[in-house]
Amino acid sequence: MLRNCLFLNILRKPLLQPIKRETLKIMGKLKGILSLGLIVILPGMLLVAMSYLGASHPLENTFVKKEWAFLQSSENSVEVLFFGYAGCSFICPNALIKLGNAIDELQTEENVEDIGGFFIDVNAALQLDRAQEYAQFFSPNIQGINTTEESLGRLQREFKIRIR
Repeated sequence: MLRNCLFLNILRKPLLQPIKRETLKIMGKLKGILSLGLIVILPGMLLVAMSYLGASHPLENTFVKKEWAFLQSSENSVEVLFFGYAGCSFICPNALIKLGNAIDELQTEENVEDIGGFFIDVNAALQLDRAQEYAQFFSPNIQGINTTEESLGRLQREFKIRIR
């Protein structure tokens, strides 16, 4: 019986309370600021976003010289380079699975035999030497490469990659 009384008391309380004048003033100011932001900032953001539509990476369709040791050792005419770090738990596994599947599909369905992939571990600070094992977990067609601080800086400059 006590539960019913408490329940009824809760239901009798007013659910909606009148809005205070101070709150209305603040909401009016926020409305003005948001409107200004939508009028001024949104078109600028759309302009910037539209400029990237259809844009590709600066290296797309660019041939890279085989001056890197890992590329010199490759017998494939096409190598796909994937930059990540061994132990990555979200983006890298999904992307490496897709890369491995794409290479497998090209080899089996399109008869492209001279294609492979390289997983380049950008975590040079730890130097764990796990890149090969990590890459092979996803596909035997992907080779893992560990980097040093020096080679990582060169990779960033030549391949125009950003590492956080």
